[in-house]
Amino acid sequence: MKQSLLFISIALAIASCTATRQQGNGHPGAEATGNSSPLQHKRWILAGFPGQAFEQPEKDVYILFERDKPQAVGFAGCNGFRGSYETEDRALHIKNVISTKMWCNYGPLEQQFIQVLEATDGYRIWGDSMQFLRGEEVLASLYGVVVQ
Repeated sequence: MKQSLLFISIALAIASCTATRQQGNGHPGAEATGNSSPLQHKRWILAGFPGQAFEQPEKDVYILFERDKPQAVGFAGCNGFRGSYETEDRALHIKNVISTKMWCNYGPLEQQFIQVLEATDGYRIWGDSMQFLRGEEVLASLYGVVVQ
């Protein structure tokens, strides 16, 4: 458990030091090309949930899809998390999400974000914006920050 916490802390520190905002054109299909997935190369920061007021915590809630292996890491509001993911075309399944268990004032936000990750079965990207989907239902909106 201590090794997992240390790894998550190091990954979060590295990711926070290597991000820059990328300007997108806002049109569908303006995502990354080549052999990499359009999910990769960006830290996807939570912008909100449809139809709900959203108070941004002190630290960004985000997910980062790793480049070299099908793992995702991130920060859910109070705790770091990690899980595996599978993607094909526009299908996305995030599985086996585990996190540290520290308490903070953003617990309900964290629970909702983790539930969204686990319920997601697809995504839509245009420019530097993304939506997590369940069928055609939008579960969450995110924006991308390029990771060097």
